[in-house]
Amino acid sequence: MNLRRIKLTFLFVSAAELVNKIIPLLLIRFGQSRLGLESLGEAQFAIYIVELFLPIMTWGFELYGPISLRGIDKGSFEWKRRVGSIVGTRMFMGVLVYGLLLFSLYMFPKFSPYRPLATAIGAMMFLSSMSTTFVHTADQSMSVLARISIAAKFLTFIAIVLLVHRPTDGWLFAFLSYSVNLAIAMGSMIYVLKTYGWVRPRFDALAGTLKLSLPFALTYILAMLVERIETWFAEDWGGATAVGMLSGPLRLYQGLLFVIISVSGILYSEGLAYPEKVGRFLRFTVWVLAAFILPLMAGVFFIGEPLIVAISGEGFKGQGFNLSLICTGMLGHSLLLVAGVQALNTLGKVHWTNWAYFSALVIGTSGSALLMTVHEPSFALLAPALGKTMAGGALFWLACRHTEGFKNFRLPVAGIASGLVAMLIFLWWTPELHWVLRLLGGAGVYGVVFVGLSSKELRQILKKENLV
Repeated sequence: MNLRRIKLTFLFVSAAELVNKIIPLLLIRFGQSRLGLESLGEAQFAIYIVELFLPIMTWGFELYGPISLRGIDKGSFEWKRRVGSIVGTRMFMGVLVYGLLLFSLYMFPKFSPYRPLATAIGAMMFLSSMSTTFVHTADQSMSVLARISIAAKFLTFIAIVLLVHRPTDGWLFAFLSYSVNLAIAMGSMIYVLKTYGWVRPRFDALAGTLKLSLPFALTYILAMLVERIETWFAEDWGGATAVGMLSGPLRLYQGLLFVIISVSGILYSEGLAYPEKVGRFLRFTVWVLAAFILPLMAGVFFIGEPLIVAISGEGFKGQGFNLSLICTGMLGHSLLLVAGVQALNTLGKVHWTNWAYFSALVIGTSGSALLMTVHEPSFALLAPALGKTMAGGALFWLACRHTEGFKNFRLPVAGIASGLVAMLIFLWWTPELHWVLRLLGGAGVYGVVFVGLSSKELRQILKKENLV
């Protein structure tokens, strides 16, 4: 592995993911202030309808594509042939999925109010089927994709700020919000054409490409469904207004996970050719994630309300509790990504990942339906979190049993646990402090205790001792 490239890529990808999460949060705040919650909810649900079909069109090519290109000389005839086959298959799926979308918009009465907007957004989804973003994982050019993403996000944000002014502009807000996906797809295609020359879409290997990518398609489809359980039930219990209200907590939750996505993508790209090293980074990565995520999961119960109001706007008052419930599944979500999509899929155990996501989906949907019958329907948000936690924990256990690495290295669990206890005591006894001071104070207390009790293990990490 090229360590310098990894560091540079991590820098750009981290910046891109930060932008990718901050700008949607700003857009939710901006949309709430200029559109109102009802118009914002209608725009968000129209996008949600289209994104229900997105996993079918994407078909797991972002996971299958890099694996199919592994070991082939970049830019060679065979390399271009396989890229062309994937692009051609994606375009075929784009036509099929757009047809299914139109059929659903006219068949299901629930979708009829969103029909015109979803039709227009769906057209952009079809055009983005020509995307070559999977190539960036295959040729370790994710820093290029990160820069394309940053530019697309900023341009979209500027366009929305300049053009969206009143509740009747909800359609324009949704259209511009989704256009960033098309911009990224076009930017990636331009990179491939400039770097490797013309790559012709091929339609002569549709059946074979679809068959080989099917297990990865199931991963992608199930993952997208799991991540949208909350939105589906929000529309059921309160319509577009409820979707608009929950959009703030969900966007903030996704923003807090940006580090996981960054690390997962980089290590997946760099580690495809080194499956024997999966265990080495698996346990270490999960420990690092736990050290950062567990304090977030606990602290958000104390400062979630002022945090979401400060970031998303006054219209999201009262959503701090919902944010806290959603965040209870954060560590489980990270385990699904790292242990499943990253580690086990690389080892050829994609069926285990699919079963885990399917279990999370069943637990999340059935549990939400049950918990919605209680006095406080917000408790339905606990069901998807529970599904992610149980499924992610099972994947991590399986991944650890089938990988090597860190046999002699003791991870500083005591430091995390003691730091959490100290942080919770501080937060419990300081309700009168301003929430920013509580945030900084809680983080400081946790950090001091964690570092103090984990100094030996941290020195080993810095010196790369016992990392076998």
